Amino acid sequence: MEIKDLVPASIYKNIPDKEKLLPDITQGNLEYPLLVYQAEQDYWTKNHLPLYKAGSPELPDLAPEIDTDIVVKGHLQNGKRIHVIWSGRQRYQLAKELGYTHIDCIIEPVFHKMVGEAGRFKKLNQ
Repeated sequence: MEIKDLVPASIYKNIPDKEKLLPDITQGNLEYPLLVYQAEQDYWTKNHLPLYKAGSPELPDLAPEIDTDIVVKGHLQNGKRIHVIWSGRQRYQLAKELGYTHIDCIIEPVFHKMVGEAGRFKKLNQ
């Protein structure tokens, strides 16, 4: 996915584990894809920002949306969605700083499934 189409859930002033992650990302080795929550603007403004804006004032009040394929009631159609990085924010921020234009992602449109996947990824990275 194009980095420009992703929105971080929060923004680090100082990236935790930067020194640990930097060598691999500099060499183009991103072992795990980013986990991205595919959300609507309503989620961003009513749920996400109240929790994260104070710690990351740089987050946009309205997140950029892209046209993408979505499934609605079992039917594939096109719609606007926000792609919020839920797991992999440090790797995303480093990749962006290093000039990456594209990055591997797993996109999940169902919130509870995304939370479960994030927990699974966390265990894999420990």
